[in-house]
Amino acid sequence: MNAWFTLSMQMMKLGMESQIIILQRLSRLQMGGPVAQREAVRMVTEKATTAAAEAFAMSMALASGKSPQSALESTVRSYRKKVAANRRRLGRTSKGSGKVAPAR
Repeated sequence: MNAWFTLSMQMMKLGMESQIIILQRLSRLQMGGPVAQREAVRMVTEKATTAAAEAFAMSMALASGKSPQSALESTVRSYRKKVAANRRRLGRTSKGSGKVAPAR
């Protein structure tokens, strides 16, 4: 299979998975209170930190002679791991009550 097509598919999966996270975060923010405030702060901090770290990692990969495709694949893989971790964290509920567990 064409490597660029595979990368495109991984990017499409990342986009779809990200939509789930957005929905989960909006649900948490809708509850209001300290849980929502912690989530809002975490969301903004996480996005800024991750974007900076990934930009640095990509520039280092390119500077070390890796191909643009390889650098992009690594970045997409890294973002998908972070999205999966957020999905697990945001999907937890507190002991069957149907309520979202507070963020830690």
